[in-house]
Amino acid sequence: MFNFDMEFAFKGESGKHRPEVVSDTLLLTIPPLREGSPYHVLESIEEINSYVEEPLRETVRSLYKKNIETTSSSANKNDVERKFASIGILYDQLSLENKAIADMLVKEKAADKEYFLFPPEVGEFAFSIETCKSFMRTKEYKVLNILLGVNGETTAGDIEEKFAIITKKFKDQSPEKTGK
Repeated sequence: MFNFDMEFAFKGESGKHRPEVVSDTLLLTIPPLREGSPYHVLESIEEINSYVEEPLRETVRSLYKKNIETTSSSANKNDVERKFASIGILYDQLSLENKAIADMLVKEKAADKEYFLFPPEVGEFAFSIETCKSFMRTKEYKVLNILLGVNGETTAGDIEEKFAIITKKFKDQSPEKTGK
């Protein structure tokens, strides 16, 4: 998978004992995998368990297998307070077909420009495409933000099920499927 500007990725902690997460586990009981930034570009599928919280692992794994890079993900107790779980997809690396899908999602349900103040309703999605700068401010890149409204009653299963609906919309853009 393409290794995009690793200067904006943080390394996380791994190897800590974590409680088992099952589908009926409440989001408000899931601790963050690591402190600090949720941003990390995966270098291998094996990194998913170290950098992606349990409710989003299958979603991120599915995207990775389609050669779609995620830039961030968050589904833990901190998201109950901010009122949304999220995945960021590197828009610039999407195929033309997948960019059209991303554009359609944003057109159907655009996130409020102040989505930290006005998150999506519980169980509903909102989407945005933002231009970001790397932490060293040397490159700009676009990210598709996929936001799912959550609350204290949201479960890991709710998140996994809802995000699966969205990721199924994206097409496989791996070289063996696209012929590139």
